[in-house]
Amino acid sequence: MQPPLVLGIHSGHNAGAALISGGRILAAVCEARLSRQKNITCYPARAIELCLRMGSVRASDLDAVALASRHTFGGGGAGLSET
Repeated sequence: MQPPLVLGIHSGHNAGAALISGGRILAAVCEARLSRQKNITCYPARAIELCLRMGSVRASDLDAVALASRHTFGGGGAGLSET
């Protein structure tokens, strides 16, 4: 049995994403590295997409998504797209 595959998302100060499975970090990306905006506060869409690409997984492969945010995001699918 495969350990759960979890995508962690932080949309506050220094936004980013991480892909974790079985207690191991498979990928972690800070949005500032991709946007070239220091200390960015946003929904880290590019960091999410890169984490999924680095882990060779699609959004549908995830077992859970953990979101740390003070913001509410509209729209379905939390900004994840099939890759």
